[in-house]
Amino acid sequence: THSLYFSARGVLPSFSVPNWATILTGAMPEIHGVTGNLLNSETYFDHIFRQAKLYGLHTGISGTPWWRDLVFSTLPSLDGDGTIEASFQPENGPTYN
Repeated sequence: THSLYFSARGVLPSFSVPNWATILTGAMPEIHGVTGNLLNSETYFDHIFRQAKLYGLHTGISGTPWWRDLVFSTLPSLDGDGTIEASFQPENGPTYN
């Protein structure tokens, strides 16, 4: 009941970074300006993580570091190398055996 559903679709050009920018911003490549797989800086267009931060929501992203490069000022980094032990169990959380 407290979830949102978002739908995404691929855009042309069919490179990864323009599509990621489109998914994050909702703007087409001709608007956000990312048309190739070389990323120069964070997008200055409004995006889902900036909106979440404005509303005090906690967010995260999983995947290639390029995703984070598009939104780095609104998405804090995790500490460490991003891995956890297979035996890790969150305190007071569910257990998986």
